[in-house]
Amino acid sequence: MINNTYDVNLYNVPRYLNGSIIPTVSKLFPTSKVTRSFIDEIKPGTKTCLFSINHPNLKKQILWFTLDGTTPTPTNGHRITSQGRLEISADMAIQARFSNQPGVQTEQFRLMMTQLTN
Repeated sequence: MINNTYDVNLYNVPRYLNGSIIPTVSKLFPTSKVTRSFIDEIKPGTKTCLFSINHPNLKKQILWFTLDGTTPTPTNGHRITSQGRLEISADMAIQARFSNQPGVQTEQFRLMMTQLTN
């Protein structure tokens, strides 16, 4: 049996590197369609990554994501909104792709990724 879940504490610990917290990484999603990943930003030793959408006006924004490296679309993948959070293992985060869709959002926003140790 394969277990694809990872139990974590309620209060995750930020990832440290050389005595300093690894800063939160953000990627801009303009109103035009783009696909982004965080493969180059995930540091060795990171166990989980926490993703959230940052939008100054708190308007509902939508991103589509996949965890298998394919391009996300409304018919291929999962959805995260500005009201939700996504916490996945670092291995999954390396494979994850995020895409916005034209017509869904009217303003640009950022997807934030925080690296955690558990």
